[in-house]
Order: sequence, then structure tokens, then C-alpha cells
Amino acid sequence: MWVLRLAQPICVTSNGEWKEEQNISELQLVLPKAGKQYATCGFDPAPAMVASARERFPAITFEELNSPSLPLAEASEDATLLFSVLTCVPTDDGQRTIVEEVDRVLRPGGLFYISDLWLQTDERNTERYIRDQPKYGIYGAFDLPEGVTVRHHDPRWIESLTRDFNTLALDQIDVVTMNGHPAKGFQWFGVKSNRIQAISLGGVGTVTSVQLNHTIVWCRDKEKSAASLIELLGLPAPIPFGPMLVVKFNNSVSLDFYESDDDISSQHYAFLVSEDEFDEVLGRIRNRGLPYWADPGKAKGRLGEIYEHNGGRGVYFEDPDGHLLEVMTRPYAMGG
Repeated sequence: MWVLRLAQPICVTSNGEWKEEQNISELQLVLPKAGKQYATCGFDPAPAMVASARERFPAITFEELNSPSLPLAEASEDATLLFSVLTCVPTDDGQRTIVEEVDRVLRPGGLFYISDLWLQTDERNTERYIRDQPKYGIYGAFDLPEGVTVRHHDPRWIESLTRDFNTLALDQIDVVTMNGHPAKGFQWFGVKSNRIQAISLGGVGTVTSVQLNHTIVWCRDKEKSAASLIELLGLPAPIPFGPMLVVKFNNSVSLDFYESDDDISSQHYAFLVSEDEFDEVLGRIRNRGLPYWADPGKAKGRLGEIYEHNGGRGVYFEDPDGHLLEVMTRPYAMGG
């Protein structure tokens, strides 16, 4: 783990150029190149790793640390960098403790960076995941012959683990493990949110701006399901993200298609469109010969009809996995 303390706040941009295999002393790649002063220190529980780091980077302070608690003051650091730290901590609770400590020492707006490994799909790794899942209760945690336990990560877990931070970027990278095997990894960039505690008549609460960012759409075939949606709605091509295909919308919300062999429960997704776009979507539905309805219950009497509410129009139809989709030209009128 590395932490940085700067003379001035950092300005972070992620362009995919910062790679872990580059000389770590060149941290200017994530800092403004304006001669700003910063202090860097690193922590590791292994004496040999600390000795090696001190030899390679004598200008940086390295300390042995066998506790998840950092010897740093609250909100004192400008950046915290985890280089293959999480893979060495196989339990959910252990990883949460690390991230909570990062949150404690980072100032509001401070950078949090994670470089680690995704779940792999090759036979060698999947056999190890299946072998040790009963032992650890986690698909991806497994024992190495050297006697250590490591973990590869489901994107959904990383998303959950970092949910209290604002995500800036997530880069997919190809890496080579310490044992010389190629692997799929990731670089996650985020910042600590500016949470403000406020006193109200209801007590102490957190004042924050909350927006829906994305939701997972479970499917049998992500290529087929994502293609169906983008073709019907006239959207840009989906973006691969780990095991998912991500369909982005203009309001920064995304639907992330994720394949599953389990039973898929039907969910409802509604899309607000213009009048002209509604005509185009309805035309595509009809040209495909897809059934559509004027109500979410798919009543037989409303088959082949659209509804008109609140001065607008709408229609319901299904995607390849049975999810109920809706396009409408006016949002529902609620409240008064």
C-alpha cells in the first residue's frame, strides 16, 4: 500500500497510460506536472518486500506493517494506492477493513487507486476456484502450492467494495503474475466523496447527491440481449466491462448485461423517449413481429395496442430473457 501527501490538492485524470509495470517512482504520471511537492510512503507486512522496495526506491519511506490500521491521522492523505493488495486478502471482511481504513485516512476528494486481478476464465484457475470454494465460501479464493491463499475478483464485488467512493475510471489490463502466468487485471480509479454531516429536525444525516448509476440485467446471452436493446432503441454499441456488456444512456445511467445459468426473474425497465423516437421504436417492434401491449400485465385485450397517459404515449414489450421493457414519451405524473 502506498500513500501520498501533497503540498497542494492533486488533479487526477485517467487515460490508461499509468501502468503498474512502469517505474513506480514516476508517480508524476498521476500528479500535475507542475513541480508540486509530495511525500510518499509505502507499507507491507513482508520484511523482504520492504527491503527490496527500499533498495529500489531510496527516496521513498517504506515501513513494515502487520496491522490493517495505518499509522496515519484521519483525513491526512491525498492518495492511497493498492498494488495487488486485495488479492492477498481472501476474505470479504478483510478487504472491507482495508477499504474502510483507506476511507479514514483520505481527505475528502482524495484519490483511491486499486490494481488487482479479475476472476480468470482459463481451466487452470477455474479448477482452483471450484476446488476451494467449499473451504472459503468465495468463488475465486484459493490456495497456492506455496502455502498462501489468494483471491481473484468478481467485478460485482469490486463494485460493492468501492461503493462509498466516486468512481472515475476502470481500465482493463493484461498482466503477468509473479509465477509468470498471463492474467486479466484491472485498474480502478476513484475519489473519496465530499460527505457533509448536517443537523436537521430529524437528527444527524448525510447530505449528498444521489443518482442511479447502473443496474445489472441478468441474461442467458449478453451479446444477444444487448444487441436486441440497442437495435430497438437506436443506441450506441455496448462496451465490454469484465464479464459484462454495458449499454450506456445519455443521462450517464447504464444497463450492464451479465450472463447467468440460474433462473432469471423478469424485471421492468422503462425508457423515456421523444415522440419521434417513440414512432421509430414502435416501428422496429412491429417490423420484428414482436408482441406488444398497452399495460404491464400484458392483458390479451391490450395486445397490439399502445397506451396514452399524461399527454404522452407508451408501450410494453419483452426482451429475449423475458424482461418487460417500456418506452414512453412522458414520465408518470406523481405527487400533487
